[in-house]
Amino acid sequence: MKGRLISACVAGALLISLIFTSCLSSEQKQIANEKESVSKTIAEEYLKSTYKGGTIKNLKCLTYTPKDSALKIPKASSYVRASANTNDRDFYILIDTDSKKCLDNYNVPAIKEEIAELASNLLKGDPPENISVGIIPKSVPDTLNLGDYEGYLENGAKSLDDVMADGGYSIDVIAQYYDSHADFSSIDASGLFEENTGKNDMNLTYINYRDKKHLDVAPDDGGFSYRVYDMFSSTYSGDLDSPENNYIRFEHRELDDVEVVWDSTRLALEFDETIPEDDISNGEYKNYTFSPVKDSSTFIKYQRLVDDGEPVVIDLYFYPETGGKYGVMTDSLNPYNKNTIWKINRSNNEPIYQEFSFDHDSGNLVLGIYNGSENNIAGIVGGLSGQK
Repeated sequence: MKGRLISACVAGALLISLIFTSCLSSEQKQIANEKESVSKTIAEEYLKSTYKGGTIKNLKCLTYTPKDSALKIPKASSYVRASANTNDRDFYILIDTDSKKCLDNYNVPAIKEEIAELASNLLKGDPPENISVGIIPKSVPDTLNLGDYEGYLENGAKSLDDVMADGGYSIDVIAQYYDSHADFSSIDASGLFEENTGKNDMNLTYINYRDKKHLDVAPDDGGFSYRVYDMFSSTYSGDLDSPENNYIRFEHRELDDVEVVWDSTRLALEFDETIPEDDISNGEYKNYTFSPVKDSSTFIKYQRLVDDGEPVVIDLYFYPETGGKYGVMTDSLNPYNKNTIWKINRSNNEPIYQEFSFDHDSGNLVLGIYNGSENNIAGIVGGLSGQK
């Protein structure tokens, strides 16, 4: 989910920039005012030569924090952002007052739309509910934050062909679907990469959410597998290992007390009923007595499908009504910790997320819900010592 991570970083950088603007020293504020004054003439000349004129609305000197600043003290950048209008369209110009070089985002919406259409056409069937495109420079000037540089085109780029010929960008696409029946595993991005990337990096991510209801649910410390049916991602960086493709498909089994979710491209599960385990203990709960809530537990037969040396993971989402009880996974092949026990702490009405991982290729697990109580050893001993 690299695309998502980058988007989060961009948003964070923008926020930091806004915060630091109000924290400039008097000296830096004066420098910022001077940069804004100088930039107006540069921007007006750029509008004339590039778009045959237009209007500059306002100017804003950007700020940054030097990498070697231990106190994180912000400084005025040599870059000024100008809001402009030409041909009845509002856009931004980024002016480097030192080099007098200008970049703008006038053509970015059209180029993003073209990239989005190319990416959408790779998956036959339902169109995406939403698709976002980021055009992010691979290198950012030292006097700029990434969020202030994202979405501007360099070297006079005006079209997708210009962007691809430049080679200095990372293009990130995230396409979102809801309960789509399209075959995400069949996506072939090789043609798109060969014809449209040039020397740029490209990251494609297609996410098929279960539905919009699940999208709004955020179990603590987890939840992605709860929301999603399947996801395909492909990363191209122009080297011999490109593209790097990854496909996952989550299967969901809804039981009475818990929802079991697993990646069916790596693991096969079969479910049945069995009698509850009667010997429940581990180091953390050695002084506890456990009793099953019901007269049956869930028997899970598993088979690893890939031999990649990585642990296999099962995600568990305990329903809120089990709050205060204990979820127990019994793994008879684990000689060190046969029983994994989770206290189901209910904090809200969302499912309670837990993760269970193991290294065996095949075997059986037993999942159950238990009541648990701590034995008051000190009270028992004290009571016995007081007897006559």
